[in-house]
Amino acid sequence: MAKVKFLKENVEIDVPENVNLRDFCLENDLKLYLFPENVVNCRGKGFCQLCRIKVDNPEKLSPPTEKEICTVGFEGPQYRLACQCSIAENCELQIITRPRRIWGWREHPVYQGLIKEEEKAFGF
Repeated sequence: MAKVKFLKENVEIDVPENVNLRDFCLENDLKLYLFPENVVNCRGKGFCQLCRIKVDNPEKLSPPTEKEICTVGFEGPQYRLACQCSIAENCELQIITRPRRIWGWREHPVYQGLIKEEEKAFGF
């Protein structure tokens, strides 16, 4: 079992190893999707990127799939798709659900300030 703290929800839960994080979040009423994403998503196929999460220790998760590398890989190893990963070992993790998007304008000073503010608020 891994101790996982979902920072936006302020919930700490024991998560079994090798359990799909998307399925676990949905089963435990964690807000992985907001409306309308809860209705319009790819149902765990790895295409829509709506289940993006940010993890403080990405090496504790299963290796990134090819879909993740193609979709969120440019954002860095901390960004994963919950539908494509599971916890690989006994550990402690902090996860931010629905983190801010990083696009081409990510270098803009205002956006960088927002990212730093979010990371500071959640202790990253």
